[in-house]
Amino acid sequence: LFCRHHPSKREALLQFIHPFLSRPFPGHRVATVATLSQLLLSAVDGGLSSHMTADIAQSLLRCIDDAHSVVRKQGVRGLGQLMLLWQQHPQQQQLAAGALVDEQIVVKEVLPAACRSLNDSDSVVQKEAVVVVQRACLVEGLPGTGRCLLLRSSCHLQPIVDAEDVALRAAGLDLLGRLCSTAAAAAVAGVESGQDATDNCNADDADADNADMEFTKHLELLVIHCIVRLEDTSGVVSSASSRCLQQVVAALLWEAAPSRAG
Repeated sequence: LFCRHHPSKREALLQFIHPFLSRPFPGHRVATVATLSQLLLSAVDGGLSSHMTADIAQSLLRCIDDAHSVVRKQGVRGLGQLMLLWQQHPQQQQLAAGALVDEQIVVKEVLPAACRSLNDSDSVVQKEAVVVVQRACLVEGLPGTGRCLLLRSSCHLQPIVDAEDVALRAAGLDLLGRLCSTAAAAAVAGVESGQDATDNCNADDADADNADMEFTKHLELLVIHCIVRLEDTSGVVSSASSRCLQQVVAALLWEAAPSRAG
C-alpha cells in the first residue's frame, strides 16, 4: 500500500529497512524480508530500477540460510515474487542492462537457492520453494542452464510427495508434473530443430548434458510414489497424483520412443 501511494519513496524505504536484516531479533528480520518481498511485488508497475531489483534479490538470498524458519520462508517467497516478475516480462530476458530482472542472477543464484530450499527441514519453506520452481517452469525462453537446474531439482521430490503435510504432498506432485511438461517441451523443440534436447543445456559444470538422463532416473523411482498416492486419504493429493501420473508416463514413453533412442 505504501509503495502504491508513494512510488518515489521505494528506494528510501529500502535503505531504511535494510539494516534490520542483520538484527539478532528474528521478528526484525521477518518484518524486513516480508517488506522486501512486497517491494518486489510492487515492481509490476515498473517503479523499481534493475539496480534496486538486484539489491533486493541479493538481500533475499541472504535469508535463505537463516536459522529462523519464518525468515527462510519469507525469503523464498520473495524469490517467488522475483520469478513472477521474470515470468511476466519474458521479453526482458532478451535485453541486457535494461532488463528489470537480471537473467544471470536468476539462473546462477536464485534458481539454485530455490531448488536447495526444496530440501529445507521445515515444510512451510518447502511449500514456498515449490511455488518458485513451478513459476520458473513457466518462464518463456528459459535458458538451458536454468532448465537443467529445474530437472535436477527432482532429486528432492521423493520426501516431498511423501510428506505429512497434505498441501505439500499435493504441491510436490503438481511440481513433478510440471517438470515432466518442461522436459517434454524441450525435447520436442530439440527434435523439431534437429538436435537432442540436451544440446540446449549450456551449464558451466561438466555434467550438465546429463540432466535429462538424471531426470529420467528420478522419474523411474517417483512413478511408484505417484501410483501409491492415487489411494491417498486426501482427495486433493489423489487428484494431484492422477494429474502428475499422466505427465510422468508421457515423459517416460517419450524417453523410450525409437526416435529418441536414435
